[in-house]
Amino acid sequence: MGLEQRCIICLYFSCLLNFGLTQLKHQSSSMHYMGNFPYRNILSFVKGNQSCDVSSRNMLSILKKEVHDQDESVSDYTCLLFLDDDLSEENSVLRIRDVYAEIHEYDVEYKFRLNPFKCKLEKDLPNVNLSLTCFQRKDYVAKACQNGKGCDDDLELCQNYRDFQKSICIPKRKYNESCGMHSQCYKNTICIQTEQRKSLCLCKEGFEFMNGDCLKVGIALAKECVDSRQCIGGEITTECVYDAYTRRRACSCSAAFIEINGKCLQRDRRLYEPCESSLQCRGTHGAKECRNVAGVKFCYCPDGYDIINGRGCMKVGKSIGEACYVKEHCTGTQNAHQCQLYNETGIRICQCNPGFLQHVDQCLQANRMLYEDCILDDQCNGTSGAGVCKTVRGKGLCVCASNYIEDKDTLRCRRAKKNIFDTCKIDEQCTGTENAGVCLYDKRNETGVCACNDGYIWHKERCIKSDIFLFGSCEYDIQCNGTEGADVCKTFGERQICYCKPGHLEFQGRCIEGEKHLGEPCETNKQCLSVEDNVICGQNLSCSCNDGYFKVGQECVKDWLFIQLIMYQRTITTTPMLFLAISEIQRNVKSL
Repeated sequence: MGLEQRCIICLYFSCLLNFGLTQLKHQSSSMHYMGNFPYRNILSFVKGNQSCDVSSRNMLSILKKEVHDQDESVSDYTCLLFLDDDLSEENSVLRIRDVYAEIHEYDVEYKFRLNPFKCKLEKDLPNVNLSLTCFQRKDYVAKACQNGKGCDDDLELCQNYRDFQKSICIPKRKYNESCGMHSQCYKNTICIQTEQRKSLCLCKEGFEFMNGDCLKVGIALAKECVDSRQCIGGEITTECVYDAYTRRRACSCSAAFIEINGKCLQRDRRLYEPCESSLQCRGTHGAKECRNVAGVKFCYCPDGYDIINGRGCMKVGKSIGEACYVKEHCTGTQNAHQCQLYNETGIRICQCNPGFLQHVDQCLQANRMLYEDCILDDQCNGTSGAGVCKTVRGKGLCVCASNYIEDKDTLRCRRAKKNIFDTCKIDEQCTGTENAGVCLYDKRNETGVCACNDGYIWHKERCIKSDIFLFGSCEYDIQCNGTEGADVCKTFGERQICYCKPGHLEFQGRCIEGEKHLGEPCETNKQCLSVEDNVICGQNLSCSCNDGYFKVGQECVKDWLFIQLIMYQRTITTTPMLFLAISEIQRNVKSL
């Protein structure tokens, strides 16, 4: 690689602005400053045949023409061109002999020669020497300085050049350019020795290279910035945005982050995801609390909310009648865990579970059975007919309704007030017909039917008392069957009583057969047919002639008179004669 290429490729130069020297003096000889020209133009001139026979004036014109060089190794440098002072007249015809290039990289000097075009020696022309001092910017204009003053301190450094015995404002070295001391480096950079023992201008601590410059990093939110990478957290969490209100660019949280206490924290964190603030927890419905559990902070449901089907946190503890979306909301009222439409309003509210009914602000168990606890009548629908909640000893119990009766054996309510001959199960059902309170099993129909009570019989469409004893009140003869033989309902004044039937008479509360003949069994004299007590119930408990009477056939007669009469009767067969005989006996009796 030639020296000229080393100059272009390997060396780095800073820019000099507003360079205004009109004449510089070389240390070894008198040199005349010709001006600033692009290195490409000088190189093209020196390497071409135009440099063989050229006047100072023409050389300047040639150097000012734009050269389109395709060689990318030739950089766009601006060079200070110096010519031998005694050959600098405009009309002098010159021939380039040597070109000296001197590069000052701060404390390092690079010197080399450029080999000019080999011209034909047809003319005897004066040979001239050219001297170059090149800088990186093609728009470079030299500017003198003195004692460190006269330069732009942010961009330039006042550098003393021994060869020209002058101080020139030279550009400060930019990022990654070689350096010898900190003052030579551009703003926000310092001279640092690298691992390759090279000293380069690198960003000082707290700054990073971006967009061709070293910019401050770690800038807090709301502070001025140029690039998003400057902001705390980097491009992921923060960005440098223009604020129309302040009319400046400042660090702000990215769209996916939220500012909390001067930090950008990820927003829309979901259930169970880590967090630092509850403001982050908006990714899962309702999971809006950053909760610390055993030293680990994550998004979770706040108090009063719970995880519903793994989809999010929803308010729980809603009471009966409150609006809801799913049944899991409804946990505020016991046994009210249903979320259903309310009438035709389209609103869903918490309602009682199936098998429960609402009473004010509570849900009561429905389908309560006979004798189970209750508060309302409507609860008692578990047993058919048990529709009444009755307070018994201070406690509500389900009992049968007014037209039902409890069947204590089966704990069922049976329909009451059944009439006679209606089907039934228990006696208590048969209350529809007076005195018909018995449920009798009918084998023929294999069911029970209501019947008259014991001691009653069905007569004339009602149950009337039966088995009435002697002298008991009655209405009908059929009732008088309590005392044997007393089967007649007989009226005595204003009263009807059971009395002995005809041919019977009362004896010791019984009806016994009367009109007994001689020799028939008896219990009392009243049973025996008697004329003036001539017949009595004798000791052998049969009808017999009383004392003083004698049995004549089936009659009892008194002493001999009756015997005579009977004897006489046997002899007198005609009636008139019998009548006369009887009359005669009567006269005899009276005369006794």
